[in-house]
Amino acid sequence: MTKEMVKQLRVLAGFNQRELASSAGVSQTLIALIETGDRKLHSKLERKLYEVFGSAGIGGQEIALISDFLNKSKT
Repeated sequence: MTKEMVKQLRVLAGFNQRELASSAGVSQTLIALIETGDRKLHSKLERKLYEVFGSAGIGGQEIALISDFLNKSKT
């Protein structure tokens, strides 16, 4: 999951950084650092974010569409 995906999924889910951080059990600062690319997203947190987004109604199909869109917009 890229930094862009984290931000786009967070916005789509209706979370601010603090709400996403609380749901994922991390600090708001960590979410901000991930979104700016200053920290890498580790696999354990990535799995937790997928769970959080899933509970907000964003499933694998939506995540794949956003990923495709973001990848195409880079080219």
